[in-house]
Amino acid sequence: MADVNAELGRSSTASVNMNETAVRALARKTSGTISMNDLRSKKFIDFPGFSVAAFGFPSLGEYAQAAFEVNSDGSVQGVDQSGFGYSVVYSSTWIPTTDAGIIDDYEIRVQQVSGSTIGGDSLNTWLNLSTNRSWAIGDFYPGSVAATANVQIRNAATGNVLETATVTLSAGF
Repeated sequence: MADVNAELGRSSTASVNMNETAVRALARKTSGTISMNDLRSKKFIDFPGFSVAAFGFPSLGEYAQAAFEVNSDGSVQGVDQSGFGYSVVYSSTWIPTTDAGIIDDYEIRVQQVSGSTIGGDSLNTWLNLSTNRSWAIGDFYPGSVAATANVQIRNAATGNVLETATVTLSAGF
């Protein structure tokens, strides 16, 4: 059970119950008996790195924007917001539950590594994930921009970083 606690971002000696919401979410079982096999090799927080490329078309608008969103419903999206459109080019989940009591326990920090200035929610600051979060880069015709960010998700109570990934954004014509 120490490994289960560690995956949930808790102290290895914390009290844990197989029927609690976080453990059920980790096992991906909403009902029935949970066994240790249900928990084997499971990740509670899963935020893989990804890239978002946005391509603008001057006839549809003179602005190209690439963004990524980490949402309180557990979803992650990479979005092309060029011209007059909004197109999801990457979609996943970062947590296997949408229980607000669980999501409130996690924070995200985005640190710019390189490239053009990333706008949106604060950079280099831990932000609670009970609120939708987004970051973006963009440029006007005929320009192009790119940036790389390091993304970390941690347990807010313990400060334990549970996941680290790289997100690359590019936007241009």
